[in-house]
Amino acid sequence: MDLNCLPSPARLPKKGKMAEHYKLKIIRLDSGEIEVVGNRAGLIELAEICHGLSELSAEDAKTAANHYHIADYMNNAEEGSLQLIIRFDPNL
Repeated sequence: MDLNCLPSPARLPKKGKMAEHYKLKIIRLDSGEIEVVGNRAGLIELAEICHGLSELSAEDAKTAANHYHIADYMNNAEEGSLQLIIRFDPNL
């Protein structure tokens, strides 16, 4: 098993009191813009995911650990959400 493909525990959503109540929905507006809608806990989870990705080492950024999927089929977004991939690119 390639351990580089496993998600980093530092950037996984916390499984405490907040995680059970968080809600995120990703939608496309009629204008074509993408909107991320969340309750307080959902936006905190999203911020923690982004923060965790930003702390990856340059070496980890070259592996499959450099991104995080948000989608309804992964049970981390509300039903009907667009799929979203958040990816860390240290060279951007």
